[in-house]
Amino acid sequence: MSSSNNNSKMKRKRGKLFSSFLLGLILILVGGIFIRGIKTESTIENRTLTEFPAFSIASFLKTDYQTGLEQALSDQLVLGQTLKATYNNIKRQNLGIIASSLKSIKPLAKQQNGIPDNSVNNKVIAFPDLTPKGNNLFELNDSHHLVFPRYENENANQLFQSKANNINMLADKYPNIDFYCFYIETDVDIDFINKEINHSLFNNFASFLNDRVNLSKLTIDMPEEYQKWFFKTDHHWNPAGQKEGYQHIIALLKGNDEKLIKTEIINVPSIRYNGYKSRKIDDYDISDTFSLLKGDLPGHKVYINSQPAPYGDKKTYEKGNYSSVQGFNHYAACYGYDYGVVEYRYNQPGKGNIVVFVESFSNPINEFIAAHFNNTYFIDLRHYEKDCRKPFDFDDFIEGKNIDKVLLTGYLYFYANDTFLINY
Repeated sequence: MSSSNNNSKMKRKRGKLFSSFLLGLILILVGGIFIRGIKTESTIENRTLTEFPAFSIASFLKTDYQTGLEQALSDQLVLGQTLKATYNNIKRQNLGIIASSLKSIKPLAKQQNGIPDNSVNNKVIAFPDLTPKGNNLFELNDSHHLVFPRYENENANQLFQSKANNINMLADKYPNIDFYCFYIETDVDIDFINKEINHSLFNNFASFLNDRVNLSKLTIDMPEEYQKWFFKTDHHWNPAGQKEGYQHIIALLKGNDEKLIKTEIINVPSIRYNGYKSRKIDDYDISDTFSLLKGDLPGHKVYINSQPAPYGDKKTYEKGNYSSVQGFNHYAACYGYDYGVVEYRYNQPGKGNIVVFVESFSNPINEFIAAHFNNTYFIDLRHYEKDCRKPFDFDDFIEGKNIDKVLLTGYLYFYANDTFLINY
């Protein structure tokens, strides 16, 4: 009996010691947050980190406070980002070993048998081989672009319908305003795994829009076009893609006879750019050269959230002044960060006023689009309420602005995302 009691006491003692150790570790990690300070951005995940919410009885009763607190603790935990980086590195190394072993066995049967991968207008499309890199990313072996798998139609259609209905109703409510959508095809529109390009996502979205909405897209018909227009390590378009997109957008808005701003691509020396995809898998071996699209623009003024301020920092980058920190977000620092409202005033009353609903794809070419109008308002609905301290309301926003056109531009996640629905 005494032996049994002793064992029981020992177990309770070990349990208390473990619980005390675990509690102490939690207190150290949580307490360390306040010693280190609150972090605002995750370099690895390329997103804003959740900060600790302000307490109120109302938010507590609705459980909003508890949800925000849990997310903040997860985001702010000391060593949290280091642990994520270590995990990503181990996973990437193991995937590399597996992929190398599979490649040494035999090529893909489809290529081995000489069957064409795909064709457009009877022209054979040759797709590059892929290597899995983890976190749902693959590397194109010839150009080293990191790509996501194609987004599935069934997952997008309901969201497409919601967004299209929102645009249709807005266009019907404002018959004196012209409405336009510009869809940017990216890697999530291409099936690199099954070697197919069919534009089905765009076509499905287009089928939901009514005739009041003018529609165009940046079309990718060949893998080479994707590789030419997009960064290797980032989901955004590079300056070649930015220039292509700018030309397509102005043709949509103003017609093919509209004179374009003369642009040139300026290379920025010595930058090894690691975009969102690199940071997502914590792999900095693949990198991009970095460049910017420069143009001779007419005089203008810029306002960010109603305050005069420069947008982007191309001039500083052109002079060679930039951060050398690994994984630094040069896309945002050079081309412009995301804000609720970015306004351009070009003082060209005869060219009309436009509202453009955007996400970060438009940032590098905002100034070029705006140069074709009098006043241009770029609205990012992800940030509007926080930056402007009120929800966005289309009726309220356009009052007194004499808006002639409304443009929505972005890639799949802009159109298949209820965050970008427009209140009116």
